[in-house]
Amino acid sequence: MVLLALALTAGSVASVVLQVYFGLATPSSLYIGTELVLPALAAVPLLTLVKGYRDGVHESRLRIRWVFWSTALLFGTVVATTTLSATREPILFQLANVLQGLSLLGYLYAVLRSRIVDVSFVVDRALVFALITAFIFGAFSLLEQGMHHFAAGERFGWTIQAAVALVLAMVLSPLHQRLERGIEKLFFGRQLRAIAALRRFAGECAFVERADRLLELAIKRLLIQSGAAAVYERTPSGYARKAQHDGPWPELIDADDSVFVSLRAGAKEIDLEEVENGIVAEGFAFPMSVAETLAGAVVCRPRDGEQFVPDVRSALADVARNLGMSLYILRNREQARLVADIAAERVDESAARRRATALMQGAT
Repeated sequence: MVLLALALTAGSVASVVLQVYFGLATPSSLYIGTELVLPALAAVPLLTLVKGYRDGVHESRLRIRWVFWSTALLFGTVVATTTLSATREPILFQLANVLQGLSLLGYLYAVLRSRIVDVSFVVDRALVFALITAFIFGAFSLLEQGMHHFAAGERFGWTIQAAVALVLAMVLSPLHQRLERGIEKLFFGRQLRAIAALRRFAGECAFVERADRLLELAIKRLLIQSGAAAVYERTPSGYARKAQHDGPWPELIDADDSVFVSLRAGAKEIDLEEVENGIVAEGFAFPMSVAETLAGAVVCRPRDGEQFVPDVRSALADVARNLGMSLYILRNREQARLVADIAAERVDESAARRRATALMQGAT
């Protein structure tokens, strides 16, 4: 199909060259081939999406679905505009053009909702809400101009304009707020729910009684917004992995790894793509700091095709900070129990040594 599209394109170019530069009549077969260029070009991505949808996993199919139907609609409108005539079938021709515009809206929806490509550098909440405001003011300005034109020359023209301005002032704010809530729910609802869940867990860290359970809950909550995550704690031999999901994550990282050096130097977060490290090639590292001491780090990798926007990174940093403090408290509590047991002679020397070694390694 690709070769056919290229051949038809070459035929179309040859037709134009023959007519413009040499004044030669275009063969009928070449003219027919020219008409088929656009349908053939539109069919190539459509067939590619069909194969990708058939062979893809469930999550990929959900992402492909909107692009597939938008491409199918685009292909149908291209065929329609190629075969229809604007003079003989004006209504059908205009309908095909309208449907072609709807297919582009389908692509836009797929990009924003399913995140087919990363558009975080172009589209964010502030830009979307600014466009909504501009659209509302533009629509009401057109309405006001229409009423002004309608009332021009009338006896009560100024009264009508004042009434319209008053109505618009009363309606504008509620309509703007309703549209903002709708747009926020449509495009950013999942992200806002994930951020709220992360911040809620950050506030609940201090109330978990066992370190192993806290680490288990931390990984589960981090996966709300991450594709993979790991928690590292400081030990005498370096930074040891204490919990993980969907690695590979190194079991032990040198204390002088560039990422941990930057975190100890006071960095709030580290983009792993910008620093040579022994962890992973993509993701972010968030410090677990306690009293200006780096007790460990939370390392998260985004899902395929996604990135961590600033609000998400801020929520992940809150989780890492509170997780580090909570683990520090639990470790100190265990040390206090050990000291109390030794003082009361409830443990012998070998058992006390084993518990002390386990505490030094960050185990529970």
